[in-house]
Parts: sequence; C-alpha cells; structure tokens
Amino acid sequence: VTKGMTDAPDFLWGLSEMQKLNLSHNQLRAVPPELGKLTRLVVLNLCGNRLKTLPGEVSLLQSLKVLFVHMNGLTELPAELGACRSLEVLSASHNCLSQLPTSLADLSRLRKLNLSHNRFAHIPVCVFSLKELDFLHVGSNRLENIAESIQCLADMKGQSPAPLSH
Repeated sequence: VTKGMTDAPDFLWGLSEMQKLNLSHNQLRAVPPELGKLTRLVVLNLCGNRLKTLPGEVSLLQSLKVLFVHMNGLTELPAELGACRSLEVLSASHNCLSQLPTSLADLSRLRKLNLSHNRFAHIPVCVFSLKELDFLHVGSNRLENIAESIQCLADMKGQSPAPLSH
C-alpha cells in the first residue's frame, strides 16, 4: 500500500483472506471499524501514523499474533484488545499512553511487550498477569518505584528478574 495516505482505501476491508496488513508510515488519523472484517489477519502494522486510538472492532481479529502501533499519538488502547487471545507481540512504544486496560491481562500468549517512550508512572497492573511474557521494554517513561515493579515481575515468573529494558 502506498505511503502518505490519510485514509486507508476501502477495498482493503473486503480482502477477508488477508493475513498481513502493513499501513505503516502514513498519515492515518483513524482506522475504521471495518478493520474487524479482516478476521484472518495475523500481522497488523500501523506504526508511524497519527492514530489516537484503535477501533473496538480490533476484538474481532482472533488470529492476530503481531500488532505494531508504535510511533503514533495513541492516548489509549481499547479494552477490546484483550479479546485478541492469539496476540504474542504488541509494540506500543513512542505514544502518549499512561495506562493500559485491565483486559490486556487476558492476553495469555503475549510474549513481547514494548511500552517504551510513553507516559507511564507505574508498570500497568495487567502486565503482572502475563505469564508468557519474556520481554518487557518500559524505558523512557516516568516510572516511579521501579525496583518494586521489578520484584513483582520476578515473583510472577518465580525466578530471578527477566530481562527488563528501561
């Protein structure tokens, strides 16, 4: 798909068999609810746009394993994202996030989570429920009591602290 678009072309939403969609580095301000029609999507790359949020219909993407939404202007992630139970990689760095919906605790297969360069003061509580998580990047935030958070993560894994990038 071409670069510099302000709107994704409507024909995309009819491509129901599509497994990978790259709309990165455009000027998109919103993703339409029709995104939910792409139920076979495994990889969705929306990085480098001007998104403030994602449509709740993201919950219909039950096959989604990789979601790139870094380098946008996201102020929130929808609670419905917690319904994407196949999600393994979520990159939401370089946004304006200060909290995550508690429903993200349901992402039981999530292995890699990048929340760096946002506005978090604390590691979101839902992160402590992500038992498969083996990479968490929370650098360049406004974190307070980081030692306490690291201990919680270590307790969660029942081992010494996993690699924590900050």
